[in-house]
Amino acid sequence: MQIATHSTVFHADDAVAAAILLAVFPGAKIVRSRDQSDFDASDIVFDVGGSYDGTKFFDHHQRGGAGTRENGVPFAAAGLIWKHFGAQYSQAIAEEHGIKVEALVAAVDEKFIQGIDATDCGATESNRHLKGNPDVPIELMSISLLISSLNPVSLIEESSVANFDTSFGKAVELATLALQRVVLEEVSCIKAANIVRSCDTGAPVLELTEFCPWQETVIAEMGHVQLVVFQAPDGGWRVQTVPIALGQFEARLDLPESWAGLRDESFKKATGVNDAIFCHPGRFIAGAGSRESVKRLAELALA
Repeated sequence: MQIATHSTVFHADDAVAAAILLAVFPGAKIVRSRDQSDFDASDIVFDVGGSYDGTKFFDHHQRGGAGTRENGVPFAAAGLIWKHFGAQYSQAIAEEHGIKVEALVAAVDEKFIQGIDATDCGATESNRHLKGNPDVPIELMSISLLISSLNPVSLIEESSVANFDTSFGKAVELATLALQRVVLEEVSCIKAANIVRSCDTGAPVLELTEFCPWQETVIAEMGHVQLVVFQAPDGGWRVQTVPIALGQFEARLDLPESWAGLRDESFKKATGVNDAIFCHPGRFIAGAGSRESVKRLAELALA
């Protein structure tokens, strides 16, 4: 199988598109060219060619582009290839972990592909500034910038077609690893969300049956949950507050002020829980030695 894309300068969208296609079609040959005869001889042509038909041609540079998603993010090569081949890429890992492939494809598009497409199409704003000081610009490194930085550096490295092709190979390797990690992360997020939903009883304290990331699902879907109880990886038990939003320190309910910073005997005395261990000074998490005890801490916090 032969797959074609343009030669010389590359961006993240064509590197990621190549990574997807090489995973779906192992052993395929990628030809980087500007020659129409190479496009005619190829089974798939992406990010070049001036048309999009969803079968052979997957370009977005033609007049009018290649469409936009429902949220307005335009499609570039990565998005077009993911739209048509993402399910094939994701099928095996979705089946292995018992999740719906459609959910995985959508999550990867939202969390990874869309940003690459938007950057390539010039649909993003790059005016980032230091928090609290709008006079200090900050250039944030992104996967798009990182991949683009692999192009031969002008005035320093040879800008031959062969050197661009070698650099593109490195870019595809980086894109392959990044995509693999994003897919694994989204698999974990989907599995975690399913676990969290299955534990919800409508009560203000959510008790998890196993340790997993829970904040995103609880914050987005469970406004009634004030505290979350779980067993930590070290075997201890924890009760944790629910932030009002992801990345925020403010919580729906703080642990009691009188608990702040207490440990061991002082914490046991303050709570009456004989194996209470600690309460963080920030009052967002506390621990005990058993499930029953940490649930008692949650009850006391609610009261």
